[in-house]
This record gives sequence, structure tokens and C-alpha cells, in this order.
Amino acid sequence: MDIIDVPFHKFLGVQKSTTKDLASLDLEDLPQYKNHYGTVHVAAQFALAEAASGELLLQRFGKVADISVPIVRHAEVEFRRPAFGRLRAIAQPDEDALRRFGRDLNEKGTGAVQISVIVQNEKGETTISARFEWFVKRRETTVSP
Repeated sequence: MDIIDVPFHKFLGVQKSTTKDLASLDLEDLPQYKNHYGTVHVAAQFALAEAASGELLLQRFGKVADISVPIVRHAEVEFRRPAFGRLRAIAQPDEDALRRFGRDLNEKGTGAVQISVIVQNEKGETTISARFEWFVKRRETTVSP
């Protein structure tokens, strides 16, 4: 699975960034993302940040998506400044939390992990910071008699 193949992300035009070794995604500077003030609408920024958190999960636990159901259980967003231009969302991994998540998923079949993300404009200024709590449960397989 590729995060940009999610139908909503395709609809938005989310793109993989050129940054290596980071779960980062870009959103072009297009008129359809603007709000009534001419800045990038917070819903577009939220969607970009959520996608970047999912990208981090896929980078670290890609095979999990094939055998489990990952969903966002909780999100917190802090809006820091109006956003203009092309935006980049960068997921910030907490290695200890990701290790615990992987262990729980392997041992219990479920796990939860919080992933922090920042969205930045072209100047590198943070427009929003967010935290997404992902809950993942291994799919149950039903055996027919």
C-alpha cells in the first residue's frame, strides 16, 4: 500500500516529498486549497498532516497494513500561523513509542501509537503541529466449517 494511493489523498493531490529518510508529504500551492482569507484551509493542512502520520506507519510497519486495520483514534492540532504556498508535512518518529507499538502488535494483535507531525511552509515556518493516535488491530480471520 502507498499512502498517496488512498482515494482521498489522490483527490487532494498529496505528493511524496523529495526529502529522504523522513515521512514527509507535500501539498502544492493550488487555489482549491484556499479559504476565504486566501490562506491554505486548515482542513487541507489537517489532511496532509494525517497522511504524513500514516506514511510513517507504512514506512516502519508496511506489512501491517495488509493484515490489520489501522485507524486514527484521536487527533490534536495546534494552529500556529496562516499557511501560504506549497506545504510539507513531516512526521516526527518517537523510536521508543514505535518499538513498543511493534511489540504490542506482535504479542497482542493490537497496538496504539502517537505520531507527531509538523506542517511547514516553503520558508520552513511551522503552520500547524499535530499529534495523531493510531490504533491498529490485526484482522480476524474466520474459518468456515
